[in-house]
Amino acid sequence: MQKLILMISDILSIILGFFLVYWIRFNSGINSDYTPISLFIPLLSYSILLYLIVARGTYTSRFRFDLKEFNLVAKSMMITFLMTLLITYLLKTSTVFSRFIIVGTFIFSFIIIITVRYAIRELAAPRMQNTAIIGMKTTTRVIAKYIQKDKRLGYNLKHVIEPSVDLNKILQQLNNIQVIILTDPHKNPKLTNYLITSPRKWTIKYVPDLMETVSGEIDFYDLKNIPTVTISKKNSHIYAKFTKRVLDISISLIGLLILLPLFAVISILIILLDGTNPVYMQQRLGIGKKKFWMYKFNTMKKIYHMTPSDYPSNYAYKSKNDPRITYFGKILRRTCLDELPQLLNVLKGDMSLVGPRPHLQSELHFFDGWKLARFNARPGITGLWQISGRHELGGDRSCALDVYYINNISFWTDISIILQTIPAIIFSKGNW
Repeated sequence: MQKLILMISDILSIILGFFLVYWIRFNSGINSDYTPISLFIPLLSYSILLYLIVARGTYTSRFRFDLKEFNLVAKSMMITFLMTLLITYLLKTSTVFSRFIIVGTFIFSFIIIITVRYAIRELAAPRMQNTAIIGMKTTTRVIAKYIQKDKRLGYNLKHVIEPSVDLNKILQQLNNIQVIILTDPHKNPKLTNYLITSPRKWTIKYVPDLMETVSGEIDFYDLKNIPTVTISKKNSHIYAKFTKRVLDISISLIGLLILLPLFAVISILIILLDGTNPVYMQQRLGIGKKKFWMYKFNTMKKIYHMTPSDYPSNYAYKSKNDPRITYFGKILRRTCLDELPQLLNVLKGDMSLVGPRPHLQSELHFFDGWKLARFNARPGITGLWQISGRHELGGDRSCALDVYYINNISFWTDISIILQTIPAIIFSKGNW
């Protein structure tokens, strides 16, 4: 209900901001020229719809207006403002619509939205969630104190549990629990893995270690000044389910048409220089561990007998001097041109432009517990694993980046990764 109220209040705030600026511009006697209000309705409707799409991540059931929400609203308003200016420029209507109206509307709307949201958050009665804290004494005591002192956090503390207690006894105490806070997730890996992979819809938060605090998605406002990470149990984002697929089809289809001459040149060179079939198919694991045939340009010698030393012991490790790779194959791998045929996989729906690393069936035994979450999305041609170092990453770090991406998937994340992929290829960041 609070989400719907926020959405309606944002719409009314933008409309109110527009009318205030329109009145100042045309009805206050400051200016003699006049533009009918009806001309602004299409642009105003476009701006409202765009804002609701961009700001969808702000419509959550929080019970305190904090700096995080302020930044999200400000970012959403700025993106909407820039996109509105762009559309007026492209449609050649910048002379019709007063810049004063556009700029003023967004300034007034932002002030009104912030004020109204603060009031709604403060007046809303918190929906209390039954909470259990699992961890050692020091941090656990601090968090328990915050929860008991400030009911507006929305946590109804039911249990404080030592991680050394028997697993079955812990699970008995977790009946009717909605939120689990782990203060020492590494103390009992078996318990942590069970909680994360369990089908039960717990919201799991944990206090990160130093490395995660520096590099992860940390929320400093959920429990006062204690940083926490929230582990998502579902991925129902409309972008992940629909918009991302539309973008994948559009870009892969256009890319295949534009790159068709390059495909032909590379194929001919592989046949002439290496004497092998230009395209190589390999079975990989996709979303839900479903098998599919992944396409690549062939970069290996026609016949090569593997020795035991050629096999890696780590699924993320690739040899820099693999004796199977041809000279031309090294060029293709260095520039990532060998992966261009994967645009066909994207078009078919086996892969996405951005996503986790596609793995072999033989690598499946490396994954257990939280690592299995990386199979909850289509594998990608590029991803966080590629722009962060690719083959130089360790197995756990590579998988952690995949899981992080899946839990934080968004249009802007994908655009950012795609843009960072180009310099990562140019500067050979972990690429060979």
